[in-house]
Amino acid sequence: MGSVCILWMLFSLWRGEIWGRSRVVITRASNPIGFYTWIGYYAVLAILFLGAGIFFLLNPHFSLIPTSQASDD
Repeated sequence: MGSVCILWMLFSLWRGEIWGRSRVVITRASNPIGFYTWIGYYAVLAILFLGAGIFFLLNPHFSLIPTSQASDD
């Protein structure tokens, strides 16, 4: 999910417009504050999703295999 946010953010920066439901919502030329607010929103989402993914992958207690304590509940 974080990768999708990064790709969408880069695509929006490259095109200079934010799309929603097959129509241009905000362009960089007409509303730069709103445009960069959405870009910041995409960046925050990407940081959150990538950070959570890295945390769970590097956490030594994270395992996809259930333990006996978890399966007893």
